[in-house]
Parts: sequence; C-alpha cells; structure tokens
Amino acid sequence: MKEISEFLKDYDLSDFKEKELNFFQIAGFPHYENVSSNILMYFLKNEDILKIFLECAGIEFDETLDFIDVSREESTENQKRIDILINTPKYIIGIENKIWAALYNPIDDYVKHLEDKAQREGKTGHLIVFSKNGVPKSDKYKSVLYKEFKEKVTPHFYELMASLGHRDFLLFSEYIKNIEFLEEGGVMNKEFVAMALKNDDNIKKIQQIMKYGEDARAELIEEGNKIKIAINERENIAAYVYKESHQIFAAPIFELDKIFKCDKYEIGLHININIKKEYRIRIWDKKGKNLGSDEGFINFMKTILPNFAKDYEYKNRFFDFNQTFSENEYDSLIDYVSEILRAFRKVVGLKGE
Repeated sequence: MKEISEFLKDYDLSDFKEKELNFFQIAGFPHYENVSSNILMYFLKNEDILKIFLECAGIEFDETLDFIDVSREESTENQKRIDILINTPKYIIGIENKIWAALYNPIDDYVKHLEDKAQREGKTGHLIVFSKNGVPKSDKYKSVLYKEFKEKVTPHFYELMASLGHRDFLLFSEYIKNIEFLEEGGVMNKEFVAMALKNDDNIKKIQQIMKYGEDARAELIEEGNKIKIAINERENIAAYVYKESHQIFAAPIFELDKIFKCDKYEIGLHININIKKEYRIRIWDKKGKNLGSDEGFINFMKTILPNFAKDYEYKNRFFDFNQTFSENEYDSLIDYVSEILRAFRKVVGLKGE
C-alpha cells in the first residue's frame, strides 16, 4: 500500500475535465441507430448536406436537382428493410446505418432492390454503408465512415448556418457532436497510458488500485441494500440503491412522491454513504427545482419536520441534514429516517388512501 500511495502522487487530477454532453447524450439516445437514422434522413433533404455526403461516397452530385425525396425503412421484395432511401432525378440510393452492429444484412437483396427500382425509373442505383467502425470492402456497396463525414462537413458549417437556419443548424451541429462522442468511445487517455507504462510495476499497481476501488464500491452498495431492507422492514416502503460509475459511494433512494400524496412536488430522500462509512440524509425535488428559494417547499417541509429550516442546509439542489451519522450511529440513522417517513405518512398520507 505504501508503494501504491507513492504511485498516486504522480497522478494529477487537475488534468481531468468532464466533457460537455451533447443533446443526444442528454436525451439518453447517443448510441441508437434508429435515432441516428431518423436525424440523418431529415438532414439529407438539404442539398448542401447531401452533396457532402455523396462526395464522401465518391458519388457525383447532380447539380440539376429539382427534388430530393428521402424516406425511412424501404422494404425489399423479400420484406427486408433498408434504413434510408434517397430518390433524386438521377439516383436511387440506399443507406444502411451501422453504429455498433456488424454488417450482417442481406446485401445482395438490397442491391437487387435498388438496381431494379433504379432501372424502372431510368436512374442509377447505389448502396452506401454509413458506419462508425468501417465494414469490409466490397464492390456491392460504397462505404462512408462517421469520422469521414464529420471531417468533410465541419468546414462548411458557416454555409450550413445560412441554408439550414438557426434551429436546424443547432440540431445538426449536435448530431455532429454526437459523432465526435461516438468516436471517443474506447480511446484511452494518452497521459494516463504514458504514466502507466512509465515502469513495469505501474500497470500492476493500477490494476490493484482498481480492484481495491471495486471492492470498496461493492461494500458500499451492500451497505445501501442493508439500509434499504432495514427501512422497508420497519416502514414497508421500497427503495432502490443508486451507484454512479467512476465514483465510490452508494445511496438507498426513497421516492416519496410515489408513496405519499405529494401532488406539487416530486420529493426524494436518499442516504449518501461515502467511503469513510459516513451517512448523510438528503431531501430534494426530483423535478430539479431550485428549492433553496422556494418558500412554499420550505413551509411544506416544516409541516412535516418542524425543525427543517434549522436542521437542513441547501446545497446544489439538495437539502442536506446538518448531522452526519457515523458507522457507530447506524441505529440512530435508521431511527431518524423512520421518523421522517412516519411524519410524511401522518401529514401527507399514503397514496391510494
């Protein structure tokens, strides 16, 4: 442990910065192919974006366009589906979009469908595979990488602001930011790797630190489950244990709005357990309201906990109980949480009553 402590002195936390989330990460759909295909379909209706995309595929852009029809889920005669279909006066183009999945699709069926459709309309048919990681080379389709499209389209942002308008440009730029996010997946921090390879023992030490961290985190999660069960046995109120990746803490969470009649607020109560085995009680509104300046909420809580204003301090969306319970005060913690829940039941009443 002494060697590991010395090793940790060489690691500078100041270099680590949380990256700003793009819109698709915030919405929870950064990796969904259907979401990506829907957005891509919408923007390929723009001639400037379509031109850049076709250039990536090595397809000459038709400067005489008088219409661009872009649709989703084109069905072949064998009831297979091509992600996106582009129909212009000159081309019938199918796009198969791949983020993580391998190219297991019936390519021959796609190509036949596109060529038959193009021949009937006197056009040229193409299949493009648009992918994050690349696909095997083939004469049957053209391949475009996410990274390649991003690099080609980014220098044209100024023109795209004019052709798309403010709203659509904002959404398109977020789509490109999500491509950047997808590219970063699995890429190791170069400075950390350099430090890890500094001498032969460093990787072993890092692995040992990770194992100790995982063990500590697992113990805190187990402690959270223990508290959850203890409270449920006393008050018949269910909870779940929250744990966040890359952080060593756990928290049994009680969603009071799902249990009690709290129509105006979505109140949550959780018990934060840190690595020192200290327990802190927190109360907050799950709608994310700035409750520190909400007199209505504070007065509401005073009806439940008369000493609320004195006993709780507002910090970063949370009302923290001033007292931190130690491991030796575990029983007092359970007693106090039970008192809070009984006070809610008495003043607010159970849902369904």
